[in-house]
Order: sequence, then structure tokens, then C-alpha cells
Amino acid sequence: MKITLKTCQIRGGMARTINELRRTDPRKAERIEAIASIFINIVIFFLRLVAGLLIGSGALITDAFHGLSDSITSLGVFVSSKIASRPPDEDHPFGHGKAADLGSLFIGVALFVLGGIFLVEGVRSFLAPAPYEGKYIVLASTITLISVAIKYYNYIFAKRLGDSSNSSLCLADALHHKMDALITLGATVGVIIGYATGIARIDALLTLAISMFILYEALGLMTKVSQVLMDKNVEEIVPKIKQITSSIKGVKGVKEVIVRDSGGDLLVDLVLEVNGKMSLEEAHSIADEIESEVKERIPMVKQIHIHEEPTQ
Repeated sequence: MKITLKTCQIRGGMARTINELRRTDPRKAERIEAIASIFINIVIFFLRLVAGLLIGSGALITDAFHGLSDSITSLGVFVSSKIASRPPDEDHPFGHGKAADLGSLFIGVALFVLGGIFLVEGVRSFLAPAPYEGKYIVLASTITLISVAIKYYNYIFAKRLGDSSNSSLCLADALHHKMDALITLGATVGVIIGYATGIARIDALLTLAISMFILYEALGLMTKVSQVLMDKNVEEIVPKIKQITSSIKGVKGVKEVIVRDSGGDLLVDLVLEVNGKMSLEEAHSIADEIESEVKERIPMVKQIHIHEEPTQ
């Protein structure tokens, strides 16, 4: 599957021009990313575990199980995406897109728990350090560096899918992959330094550093997703919607625009002013034109609720 994306910087920090975005279906993107990640993470887990066991490195063994947790979170991505893909029904008139955001929150919670476990392991290793098995240091380091390269490619793949589909799930999992690659790279370099210097506690310090980094990233992810679940207004989209709406003939003003993110889909509530002498049929015609134009120019918008207020 080939994904292309024209990018540019606009106010609000969005790194893409909305009306130039060629959008991939977020649910399809999430399932592709999840299946690929589960397979890659299982392979990498065994590579890292073998490397850690060969030299007796607690940091590398800890990192291996951290990588295995990526398979669990990717499975969460797949399940959340399947739920989010369900169409609106009587009980869920706005659709099931929030399931994707809940999946992202699950990734953050899983990372936080894992970080706490690694923190305990780091303290234990620091109090009772064990020497490395130097016989396999070169082989183990080579294996882990190969896993870093594979994992970084996994990050790029997930990031592209997330950017092209506006999927919070793909982007959350991409962050997880990138963090995993950087942690493994740091652990490998630290193991080499520890072996060269003969300081056994370097491995424990690395485990502690890895755990703190995981906890920090987990808190950041949970904070970001919580804002989405609390329906924080997507401010960077508001000016574009106002611009489109104001350009429609018959619109006298735009009083309010509220944009909510629901698993990568945008839900819009719009209050506009129209001539008080306008007929109900004319007002509905304007609303229909606004809905059609906004959805065409901003593909992420799935639903628009428009309220017309008469004015002089």
C-alpha cells in the first residue's frame, strides 16, 4: 500500500494542509499497523532475550520483555480498531470512534505499569549487581543493534499510517515503537560501556533510566489521550471551518464552532447566523451546502450538526 502526504506548517502546529490531505481510512490503517507490529515485536523479543541471556544483562532482558509488551498493546490496537469501526447505532449515535482513543489510553496505562515493574527490577539489580558474560558481548550487541534497526522501521511505518489517517491509535503505537528502539540502543551502548569499564552497576542504572523514560512517556500519552476523551476542542481545525462556512452564500456570521476528535474522525457542532427573513427551506439548503463543502475539504470530518440562528 502506497501512502503519500503533502505537508506544510500551519498555525496551531499542524504539519499538514487539511485540504491537501489524502486520507487513509483510520480503521484500516490501524489493523494493518497492528498485525505488522505483532509479528515484528515477537521476532524482536526473541532476539533481545537471547542477547540478554548470553551476557547476563538485566537491562537487555528487561528491554526484551518491554518489547514483548508491544505485541500486547498492538493487539489492543487491533481490538480497539475493530470496535471503533462499527457504524453509529441507537445507543451510540456519534459512532464508536472513542474506542480507538480508549485503546490509546490502554497503551499509556500498559506502559506506565511496565515502567513501574522495570523500576523495581532496576533497584534490585543495583543492590545485587552481577558481572557480564563477556564471551558473547560482540554477538549480543550485534543482535540488539539489528533489533533496533527493525524497530525503528516499525516506528516509521506506523507514523506514516497515523499521519495519513489521523489515527491516534497508530500514532500512539508509533511513539511506543520509537521509544522502544531508542531504549534498546541506549541499553546496548550502556552494556558495552559497562563491560569495558568493569562497573557492574551500570546495567542497573540503565534499567532505572529505561524505567523512568517509560514512565515519563506513558504519563505524556495518557495526558494527551485524556484531553481527547474529555472532548477538548480541536482548535487548529476551527479557523478552517469558519473560513469555509463564511464563504457560503447566505451565511451572515459564524457564532460558534466546536470540533471533537473521535478516534481520528472529527465531529463538528456549528452555530451560524442567517437572515431572519429567510425561509426554513432556504436555511436548510445553506446548511446542506456547508456540510457538503466542509466534508469535501476536510476529509477527517465525519459528522456536522448545524444550528441556524436568525438575525437582522
